[in-house]
Amino acid sequence: MSKKIINGIWFYGLSGVGKSYASNLVFKAKKNSIIIDGDVVRKYISTDLLYSKKDRNIQIHRMLGISKICLESNLFPIVSSVWMSKKISKKCNELGIKLIF
Repeated sequence: MSKKIINGIWFYGLSGVGKSYASNLVFKAKKNSIIIDGDVVRKYISTDLLYSKKDRNIQIHRMLGISKICLESNLFPIVSSVWMSKKISKKCNELGIKLIF
């Protein structure tokens, strides 16, 4: 059985559970990594979004797009968000981005 390569990590869960803390630990340990924090993406990119389910889906879709850019640049994306959908979860799996809840 072959071992699946992990190309990135995506932490998701409620606010205050330690996603940023875990992201920073991985960032310090993993060379060529970059943190893609949902709050930062919302502040600089997703300024047009609110917090409805539709807007949260748009937000994580954008974060996946940023992750793809990082992967193409040989960076290891460390993503954190409050929300995750089945569609984005499937795409993360295809890209080798491990989901951690």
